[in-house]
Amino acid sequence: MIYGGKDHDRSAARLRRRRYRVFDEDIDIHDEGQVEWALGTRFQADTDMVVLTGMIGMTMGPSLQGRRTGAKAGFDCTKPFGRDGEIPLTRSAAKRFTGAPRFRSVEEALAAGAAFYADLVEGVGSKDGREVAAALDALRQQGRLVRDRDGRYALGRSQPGVTGIAGALYPDPNEGT
Repeated sequence: MIYGGKDHDRSAARLRRRRYRVFDEDIDIHDEGQVEWALGTRFQADTDMVVLTGMIGMTMGPSLQGRRTGAKAGFDCTKPFGRDGEIPLTRSAAKRFTGAPRFRSVEEALAAGAAFYADLVEGVGSKDGREVAAALDALRQQGRLVRDRDGRYALGRSQPGVTGIAGALYPDPNEGT
């Protein structure tokens, strides 16, 4: 399936585009997450990109700098040909949280104890974690965010703009060698 952007259903519009992406039928081109996943996991710039030069362009396009022709790029975001059974090519998805929020804020959740990021997302009832990331960054900027040796976030004192370390880290197995 070829996807050229938001006008993917209009054939005439496709011909004017400068970038084209090709996907297998298992990718829903209307789901930007799946499109980005396929681009990130099935595309290698050195082998899966086609550049066509000398293509008639929109003469008013500023990137042409007055020229009448330009280039178009194609991105092959399909599974490797003939290798379907060799490597797993499944889409992964984030965990879906369905319970009611247990905390009103990230700070309230961390006041209850150290927590992994996913626990914070679930604890505040976030759909995608963006506000959790923003709240953690605000705490970091205030010098109030630390992480323990297992990677859990906690409230603590640190240098403003830096996530501090809470407690002792695991011993370095390479130390002394």
